[in-house]
Amino acid sequence: MNTILRVNDLVTTFRYGKKDIPVVNGVSFEVHEGEILGIVGESGCGKSVTSLSIMRLINPPGKIAQGEILLGDTDLTKVPANKLHRLRGKDIAMIFQEPMTSLNPLQTIGRQIAEAVLLHSDVTKQQAWEKAVEMLGMVGIASPEKRAKAYPHMLSGGMRQRVMIAMAMICWPKLLIADEPTTALDPTIQAQIIELIKDLQQKRGMSVLFISHDLGVIAETCHRVVVLYAGSVMESAPVRTLFHQPLHPYTKGLIASIPKAGAKVSGRLPSIEGSVPHFTDMPVGCPFHPRCPYAGERCRQEMPPLTGDETHQVRCFYAEGRNEHA
Repeated sequence: MNTILRVNDLVTTFRYGKKDIPVVNGVSFEVHEGEILGIVGESGCGKSVTSLSIMRLINPPGKIAQGEILLGDTDLTKVPANKLHRLRGKDIAMIFQEPMTSLNPLQTIGRQIAEAVLLHSDVTKQQAWEKAVEMLGMVGIASPEKRAKAYPHMLSGGMRQRVMIAMAMICWPKLLIADEPTTALDPTIQAQIIELIKDLQQKRGMSVLFISHDLGVIAETCHRVVVLYAGSVMESAPVRTLFHQPLHPYTKGLIASIPKAGAKVSGRLPSIEGSVPHFTDMPVGCPFHPRCPYAGERCRQEMPPLTGDETHQVRCFYAEGRNEHA
C-alpha cells in the first residue's frame, strides 16, 4: 500500500518565557493511499497543532523544531515558505474547524473558491467561476449559481462548512486534512458533513487525515486511529481493533465514556478523572500517570516506549505487562 503522508518524530514547540515548550512531542504516523486516518484525543492534546504543523501554518512563537513531514517524496519541513502555495490546495488541503474565521467576509464564496482554481490551473476567470459553481453543487449546496454570489454571513453554519469542503476539494488534492470539521454543527448536519467527506473520498480515492475529539465520529468515519495525549502518540490501531481491543488505559477511558445506544444509564456516565496537563507543567514519566488507575512507580519515572507490531502499537508499561503496579 502506497504511503501518501509520513510523519517522523515531529516536535513542534512554542516559546514560553525563555523556554521552547514541546506541544507536539515526537509524533510519528503514516497515512496510506485511499484511507481515512483518524487522530483523536481530548482538547489540548496537540491534535490541531499536529495538523497545522503538517500544513506548515505554525507561526512564531511556535516552530517545527524536529522531524520530517513527507508528502510523497517531498519533506514539507524543507520547502521554502515562498513555494508552499504551490503545494497547498493542489497536493494537500485543509478544512478548518470554524469556517467563519477562514472565509473572507468581504468576498463572495464563488470568488474565493475560484481564486484557488486560478492559482493552480491554467484557466480563465470565467472557467474558474464555472468550476467553483460546479463544485458547490457537488458538495450538496442547492442553487449553486445563486449561492456562489452570496457572502459567508448569508449562509448557515452547515452551508459554510460545505463551502470550506468545496474550497479544499476544488483541485482534488492527494491528502485532505479535516480538523474537527463538525464540532460546531448540530447532529443532523454533522452526519451530513461526515457522509459528504466519506463520499468524496471514495469517489476520488484520496487520503484523509480526520481530526476529532469525538470517538463516535471517528468510529464511523476512519479506517485507522491514532490516539494522542499531551502531544504524544499513546496508541494506534485499525478502528475495529481499537474499539474492541483497546490496550492503553487512556483509550479505554475514552471508549468507556461514550454513551451506548439503547443502554440504561443510572447516575453519571464513566469519565476519566483529572484533566490534560498543561504543556508548561508536564509530569515526569508517562504524561497520563496522574490520571491512570494502573500507574506504578516506573510510570512516574520513565516515558514508556511505543511498542507493538505494524498494525497495533501502544505506549504503556501496563499494557505490555512489564510493570509492577501499586
